[in-house]
Amino acid sequence: MDTTTYVSLRSQIRTGWLLGVGGAGIISWLIKWWTHGPYSHVGLLVKLSEGGTERVFLLHSTGKTGVVLLPASRYLSDLKGTAWLVPLDAPYAALKNPNYEADLLGYALAQLGRGYNLSGAAKFVLPFLPERRDKLFCSELALAAVRAAKLLLAHPDTLWSPEVLIRQRPPFLEPIELA
Repeated sequence: MDTTTYVSLRSQIRTGWLLGVGGAGIISWLIKWWTHGPYSHVGLLVKLSEGGTERVFLLHSTGKTGVVLLPASRYLSDLKGTAWLVPLDAPYAALKNPNYEADLLGYALAQLGRGYNLSGAAKFVLPFLPERRDKLFCSELALAAVRAAKLLLAHPDTLWSPEVLIRQRPPFLEPIELA
């Protein structure tokens, strides 16, 4: 995808923003159809600094990789589909938890290397499948990070699709489509 809009907004991105994705493949299409929305995937954006240089990374979970961290620009440049930046309402977040960025980052980075929860993702259509607490699907990972930062109350057994998570006001603001 063209990353021009992303590059122009990159300096505004903060840890805790989401990246909503509407993929172009058949699985993405099925997810969007089932959830009645444009999103088939979601990841957590984290901003890391080293030696005065800031980089934006995407922490997400996929069926191929499990939970990984990679440069957001690389993910977007390879993406076939549509993406949206989903800003976190920073004043709301700071009021709820002054340490929200550190709490989000701490939780998120501790999940690196966890496997993908295929049975959890499939529970949307096959609710009888067993729970897997040792693995995470995409919106499960993002929701857990937001919950760890005390920005959103949600029962841990509740299934949230990317669509449901992205539409939470607060703590998130209106998505910005990347064209």
